Amino acid sequence: MIQVDARGLSCPEPLLRTKEVLDEYPNEVVQTIVSDVNARENVKNLGLRRRKDVEVKQEGQDFYITIK
Repeated sequence: MIQVDARGLSCPEPLLRTKEVLDEYPNEVVQTIVSDVNARENVKNLGLRRRKDVEVKQEGQDFYITIK
């Protein structure tokens, strides 16, 4: 699993970082950590648009979006 730590970053940076990893490693599981609700939705929707399974978990103030 490749982890993208995008906590504290404003959109579109978490989305762009996740997209870059998905483009480079299309068959890997990618988990992005964000601390913003808008970033959570944008990254989740990116995974869904690519027809991937997407899991979202919240731990404290952080959201863990796993794209498989």
